[in-house]
Amino acid sequence: MARTPLDLDELVEHWTLLKDEQALVSGKRGVTRLGFAVLLKFYTQYGRFPRNRAELPGEAVEFVARQAQVPASELESYDWTGRTVEYHRAQIRGHLGFRECSVADAEKLTAYLAEHVALKERRSEQVRVELLARCRAENIEPPTPGRCDRIVAAALRAAEESLTARISSRLTAENVERIVALVAGGADEDDDAGTDGGGTEGVDAPPVLGKIKEAPGNVSLETMLTEIDKLLAVRAIGLPRDLFIDVAPKVVASWQARAAVESPSHLRTHPVPLRVTLLAALLHERERELDVLEFRSSNHAHRPVIEALALVARYANAGNTTYYPLGETVPVHKAMGGDWAEVVHRTDKRGRRRVVRMVYEVVAFQALRDQLKCKEIWVVGADKWRNPDEDLPQDFEARRAENYRELRKPLDAAVFVDELREQMTAELTLLNDKMPKLSWLDIAERKSGAIRLTTAESQPEPRNLRRIKAEVQRRWGIVPLVDMLKEAVLRTGCLDAVTSVSGGGSLSPEVLAERLLLVIYAYGTNTGIKAVASGGHGHTEDELRYVRRRYLSAEAARAIAVQIANATFAARSTELWGQGSTAVASDSTHVRAYDQNLFTEWHSRYGGRGVLIYWHVEKKSLAIHSQLINCTASEVAAMIEGAMRHGTTMDVEANYTDSHGQSEIGFGITRLLNFDLLPRIKRINKVKLYRPVAGEPDAYPQLTPALTRPIRWELIAQQYDQMIKYATAIRTRTASTEAILRRFTRNASHPTYAAMLEVGRAQKTIFVARYLRLRDLQREVEEGLNVMESSNGANSVIAYGKGGEIASNRRDEQEMFVLCLRILQSALVYVNTLMLQDVMDEPEWADLLTPADRRGLTPLFWSHVRPYGEVNLNMAARLNLASASVPGPRIAEAAGHGLAHQAA
Repeated sequence: MARTPLDLDELVEHWTLLKDEQALVSGKRGVTRLGFAVLLKFYTQYGRFPRNRAELPGEAVEFVARQAQVPASELESYDWTGRTVEYHRAQIRGHLGFRECSVADAEKLTAYLAEHVALKERRSEQVRVELLARCRAENIEPPTPGRCDRIVAAALRAAEESLTARISSRLTAENVERIVALVAGGADEDDDAGTDGGGTEGVDAPPVLGKIKEAPGNVSLETMLTEIDKLLAVRAIGLPRDLFIDVAPKVVASWQARAAVESPSHLRTHPVPLRVTLLAALLHERERELDVLEFRSSNHAHRPVIEALALVARYANAGNTTYYPLGETVPVHKAMGGDWAEVVHRTDKRGRRRVVRMVYEVVAFQALRDQLKCKEIWVVGADKWRNPDEDLPQDFEARRAENYRELRKPLDAAVFVDELREQMTAELTLLNDKMPKLSWLDIAERKSGAIRLTTAESQPEPRNLRRIKAEVQRRWGIVPLVDMLKEAVLRTGCLDAVTSVSGGGSLSPEVLAERLLLVIYAYGTNTGIKAVASGGHGHTEDELRYVRRRYLSAEAARAIAVQIANATFAARSTELWGQGSTAVASDSTHVRAYDQNLFTEWHSRYGGRGVLIYWHVEKKSLAIHSQLINCTASEVAAMIEGAMRHGTTMDVEANYTDSHGQSEIGFGITRLLNFDLLPRIKRINKVKLYRPVAGEPDAYPQLTPALTRPIRWELIAQQYDQMIKYATAIRTRTASTEAILRRFTRNASHPTYAAMLEVGRAQKTIFVARYLRLRDLQREVEEGLNVMESSNGANSVIAYGKGGEIASNRRDEQEMFVLCLRILQSALVYVNTLMLQDVMDEPEWADLLTPADRRGLTPLFWSHVRPYGEVNLNMAARLNLASASVPGPRIAEAAGHGLAHQAA
């Protein structure tokens, strides 16, 4: 995000010269005094020296210059590369107790990362963050970027060697022999043919490994039998169930991804420990996906359902049996009551009361479904449906103080309760006192509901935005969408971090950049690789499919989208767009999908079969997160997941949602996670406000018709620690948000659920009281949700292929469509931001903007964009934009070479 100017408090805290620092500075004069002073203060704050003058905030330089009594302008003559700056750096290191990173330090840092970080975290950027933190803790000046990369790579390599040795040692000689046999024999042709026409992954795959790698097809008897064959093939290897018991799930997933895309000829080149570990990870994950389910429950109340399933299993091969035998013990559970009671039992021809087998099975499976949803019953060895106790962080007690601090919550439950109660009291008091002056609000006893809220008056319409958009089109003409993507790629360097899933690959950077760009365009527009391959760019369909398979993973696509978003934040002019926002809007979009798909479901609200894309879009129309969810998935969980996991530099402190966000459990968990939930309230006339204190019936007389019972504070206090534990699980990703919230449904009897509801009721009361009182908040929520409507409109234009219907039955393909659609929309917003800034930099256009125009100005428009037609790609042809970003080395090279590889 664009850097926010430092305020006076920040300047005083971080840029004030302390007494001992003043003594160091006093012996110097003129520009050397100022240069030394800013180096010193920068180092004390960041643990390193600035790389150049551009890293120093202008207001900080002015602040330090006044203390040093040297004009700030003199810093321009400071020599950043000579002997003086080296002497200054040595003085500062000595004063602060830091030292340069020696060879011995680098070795110790590598060993630390390999042992404590890289065993659980395989993303190099995250390991790098831990490296810099360790350097600061050890008073070591961070190494140069290139040296940091080498330390991180060495740590990742050492950790992988340690892990693979550990995993392979757990396998018997027979296990290893069977695993190695999966890739033995067959043709030895390498499929790494990306430079000469592509290839097909796994063309030399033996039948068994080829079957295991294949994704499930359409739902049919044939595919079910195929999946059973896969399960039998995996089980024949005989992997120990606890093979990966102490390995982080994301590490196992990364190994599985590598094994899935590497051909047997590639796998045979690895050392045996790595080879068997990669293949074992693939087999392990496949077995978890296919395995016969074993159900358990930690609650004795649900034991009858487990016993009912056992009865169903015993009679699975009993043929066309109408009743269970008379001597059979038939478990009775709650789901057999109500309307089902009359049909579960039937009187036979001899007048005996019998249990109808088919009806009993239906009731048992319905009970199982309901209890699985809230995880009262769980699946042994599963991930998403695993034992809920495994969702919680196992080291919570050991890191209790840290966990509370990260959530900014007090250790004492009484303090938390008091803060929440005081906020409730304050908001209800303000609403009660202001009621006589609120012309838009009436609270009275009435059958239709106590609260009557009139709609806010319309704001003035922007008048000049059409002229500005027309000027953009006049200057740059109709721009193909692929060129908008290309411009974003070249300016942000977002493809630099993309590497082969398997860690290898021989494509040149410029060729890889072009093919990645075309594949992203093919998926994001939903036109498909085959259609895009027919364009004017010189790349074949096989070559593009190879790059998709080998390089463009979901993680890589996510990183590309995040980098474009961050580049947009950094490029924004505060004069035009204002200060960076901390609020996002979120909602789901229904996308039609093929019926023959396990993930395709009917959605009652949208009235059709398909899947949902859940979006998070910040107030200036930039998508910061997207996720593919089922129609029956929790949208509250999706909202929380996006706000917590977006990965951009934006700090999300508030989330606008449609009516799905008004759930009390949503208010409760967002309170614990420290961001405000700001939903559109459906049927606000029926909403009830909870009382903060019992025994005060005359409090808030203006609100009495809308008030209900007091909050049960004692329940919140009793379950406070457990609630923090669940919030920590979401924060630290020991479990997905959906897995956590699945326990908190109305079918659950979990005591923490009841406490979380009470927190949610208190927080919802606080929000509704503010919402009713403040017209500005009502408008703010509506404006935020209008951003979502605009985003949905853009998506329908971009993803025009196949009538907007997802054609693939594969979950990973659907997810890639969602991610690439987000990349295309982000690229559109990024380039439009630069175009608008170029136009508005001219005074005659800047002076044209009225307050209404500034409020409605958005970079998400497409009147000047052509998404259709033949895809022609020329990396050397650029848009003429004044705003520029420095491209990364790979992208700079690609831009320089253009289409040179075609000529070659």
